Amino acid sequence: MSEEFASAEINPWWHIWVQPRQTIRHLVDTDPKMHFWVLVIFYGLIRAVSTGIQASLGDIFSPRQIAGFILIAGPLAGVIGVYFTASLLELVSRLLGGQTESQHIRTVLAWATLPMVVLVIVGMLPSLAVFGSGVFTQPDARIQQLFFSQGNATDLLSRGLLGWSAGFEIIGSIYFLVVTAFGLAEVQNFSFWKAAGTVFLVFGGLFLSVICLASYGLVV
Repeated sequence: MSEEFASAEINPWWHIWVQPRQTIRHLVDTDPKMHFWVLVIFYGLIRAVSTGIQASLGDIFSPRQIAGFILIAGPLAGVIGVYFTASLLELVSRLLGGQTESQHIRTVLAWATLPMVVLVIVGMLPSLAVFGSGVFTQPDARIQQLFFSQGNATDLLSRGLLGWSAGFEIIGSIYFLVVTAFGLAEVQNFSFWKAAGTVFLVFGGLFLSVICLASYGLVV
């Protein structure tokens, strides 16, 4: 009875931050698909915005084209990314003795994106407040110097905003990996460290693949 009461008291939107294992267990036992599409699509949108800023898409595309990229490519990339990553986690988990359903792993990934998305938004907000849509372009030093009066102040501001955004991006990514490891441990009945090793193998492999492809592209 006490376990049922505790489960009923869990609010996934809050408890995923502080009690990821209990939250994932609550979701798996009640509704594994709860808000799945909302989380995945919103994750894709925010990642598309972040990518657009980092790639300075405003120097190449019009605001309408950037909006189209965010609204179309973002959700699509979010869905594909979650399903593809869940498949890899399931494959590696099964090699290590895991038996959970694919949907449960997708539930873990979808809810693990929530803290990361919130932290990435917090990191982007100051830049959006200062530069508005200009955040998608490389800063024009002459305009910034005219607006802020001092070139050194402009450089300090830009570095500060970049550091703020990058810091929250890193924290969000770490939070995502930790929540994923805790959630995977719960659904696969793994120890935390076994689940963390699984997450490391999958995401480390993906990271190395991206690096190799980027290096190959530079060489070619």
